[in-house]
Amino acid sequence: MTMNKNEKQKIFTNQETAFLTDMLKKSLGPLNSKYAESKGINFEDNVNFLSVSTNCQSEREKRNLTIKDIAAKLRAPQKKFKYIEENDVNNIEPLILQKYINFLELNEWFDEWLKSNPKLAAKFKIG
Repeated sequence: MTMNKNEKQKIFTNQETAFLTDMLKKSLGPLNSKYAESKGINFEDNVNFLSVSTNCQSEREKRNLTIKDIAAKLRAPQKKFKYIEENDVNNIEPLILQKYINFLELNEWFDEWLKSNPKLAAKFKIG
């Protein structure tokens, strides 16, 4: 799916999240799904956070910035921003995420995302 420069990634509804989570688990098969879950991967959280990851990466690229540029500007290790863009929900730090959202000026969209994802907002202690 290609987004135009001003288009933001959609926030999934509960039904869409359930459908995509189910499809992801089916694609992986029961053994791989159980293994991933045993390692702390929550498929639903990853599906829901995907729109944040996509929007951050898209907005950064639109500004012709690299992860290295972002890390230097926000004074944090590159890996912290890679976790966000790679949808590594278990390693995302709330303060870094908030700084990145602010820097990319995605606040209005992110506020809507937070309202739609109270469970993850609570996990990140944001909102």
